[in-house]
Amino acid sequence: MKYDLVVVGAGIAGLYLGRRMAREGWRVCVLDRREKIGTPVRCGEATGNRAELSRFVPIDESWIARDYGGVFMHCDGGLEIAREIPDAGLILHRDRFEQSLADDGRECGMEIRLQTAVTGLVWDQTHCRGVVIENGQNIESDYVVAADGAEGGVGRWAGITQTLAPREAFSAIQYTIHADSFDDGYLHFFVGRETIPRGY
Repeated sequence: MKYDLVVVGAGIAGLYLGRRMAREGWRVCVLDRREKIGTPVRCGEATGNRAELSRFVPIDESWIARDYGGVFMHCDGGLEIAREIPDAGLILHRDRFEQSLADDGRECGMEIRLQTAVTGLVWDQTHCRGVVIENGQNIESDYVVAADGAEGGVGRWAGITQTLAPREAFSAIQYTIHADSFDDGYLHFFVGRETIPRGY
């Protein structure tokens, strides 16, 4: 089967685009190497407020972990800076949000293939005509969208982006934790040259 659109990456961007185009009647296939939508944990739970989010999707309150109304910075040496920003935004249960986008997209005919790593692009002279997956199969489409993140390869294979130099990339880990001491309506950031150099 040939698709109108293949999206590589089933994060928020890939799922939203696939869902939107499927709603327009396009034949859409979203590919991702992960085993499950929404996991492992990825950055991006903080977003705009309800008015901003509702520009893109009808809001389901089950997605919302809490509203936040400011930012609190914890710096080396005990310096702390707080700034109130009324109705600044929301913290999402990102796994629930992504799963909802996936479910809605499937209802519109979007196909999602998990545990499917993309290893290359299919070319017809100068035009990309699809992707190659790890078993060597070609998946043909009129359009290919790279939503596979900074570590993905689609943009590089297409000649749009370049490989990051080691000094431009930083490794990270992320956990979801429960901490009542910071459940105060602020986003808390911890920074410092001594404790978290070049990061937060």
